[in-house]
Formats: sequence, structure tokens, C-alpha cells
Amino acid sequence: MKSLSIIIPCFNEYRRLYKNLPIITEYCDRLKDYEIIFVDDGSTDNTLRLLQFYKPYCKNMHIITYDKNAGKGYAVRQGLKAANKDIVLFMDADLATDLSCIDKAMKMSKTIKKDFVIIGNREDKKSKIKASIFRKFIGRGFIILEQIILKMNYADTQCGFKLMSRSVIPKIVEDLQIDRWAFDVEILYLCKQNRIPVKSMPVIWHDVAGSKVHPVKDSWKMFIELIRIRRIHG
Repeated sequence: MKSLSIIIPCFNEYRRLYKNLPIITEYCDRLKDYEIIFVDDGSTDNTLRLLQFYKPYCKNMHIITYDKNAGKGYAVRQGLKAANKDIVLFMDADLATDLSCIDKAMKMSKTIKKDFVIIGNREDKKSKIKASIFRKFIGRGFIILEQIILKMNYADTQCGFKLMSRSVIPKIVEDLQIDRWAFDVEILYLCKQNRIPVKSMPVIWHDVAGSKVHPVKDSWKMFIELIRIRRIHG
């Protein structure tokens, strides 16, 4: 059984973590070889205090923290650099993607040799999704922009569930520069450039209220970041 690093970026996630930490730790307790890395991205609420309180009760739990909010992409990057296990997963604190998907992804990873990335695909016909029509519309529009600007052909780049072999990390992490909205796209774009296989899997996913990404206000920012990815990486 391969070992697993789970990275969870957190910015002002006290309310969600208060509910979800017991669920996360209960899941991790049945894993044989794992570590869970919470990256506190400059939270101004009680996120860090809650994590520190739970740390003695969660075996192999690590906390990375810094004072100033730097963005989810930056937070994930710090987690990737710190990960020490065979397989590395990053996922969201809101548990929008059901934890059962970890088991499926780990099973899928056994069939792949060498470098790989596995991404959650909410557009897969086998996925079980609860989301508004408006959110789906915005998401598909973003995918079209990716295809036009970056010539990428993924059905879903923004699902907050991505698993990779640790061997992938040194090949991309130092080149990552997008700190906020489109960091997932940059990771996949660099995988494409480095010929790292990317496979998708169906997920169980539900839209969680209180998302920090506004589908309308942040669309322009994400568009700018797609342009920046093309400019930075060619």
C-alpha cells in the first residue's frame, strides 16, 4: 500500500473545520501510512487555534502557517514542498469532494507507473454532482477559455481534488507562479509541457455555501491569470 500525503489549504476556515475536522481525522485514522498537512494561509479567524487544538488528537498531522494571506495556489505550493509520502493529494477544507473519492483515486494510482496526476472530473457521466445550473454554466465557460488561450483539453480543471505521485512535484513546483485563482490550471499546463500523464476520475461532489470564489466577480481575474500562464510558460 502506497503512503499518502493529504494537503488542505485553509483561509478563515474555522466554521467549516469545526464541523469537518472530526470527519477528516476519523478517515485518516484508518490509513496505514499517511500525513495530513494543513496550510494556514494567513487566517484572521480562529482557524490556526482550532488546528493546534486538534493536532495532538490526529496522528501525523502537520501545520504550516504564515501571517499574511498569499492565496490558495501559494498555500498548496507550500504543502507540495513539504509532502513526504509516495502519493500527494490536495483537497478543500469544505469537503465538497466526498472522502470516499480518496480510496478510488488511490486504487486507480496502483494501475499507473512512474509519474502521474489524477484529477477529479465533475463533468464525467459517472460523477454524482449537486450544483446550480449557473455554476455549471460559468465553469464550462472557463473551460472554453482554457481551450482557446492555453490549448488545453480538460473537461474540468477546477475541481478541488487532485492527486499525484510525489515524483511529479520536483518537475513542476519551482516553476509554479500563480498564487490565486488559476493555480490548478498552471499545474496541469506544466504537466502538459513536461509530458506528465494526467488522468481524470468521476467524483461525488456538492456545492458548499460560502465559497470564497465569486463566479462572476472573479471570472475576470481568472481570465487574466490564464493570459499570464501563457505569457510565463510560453
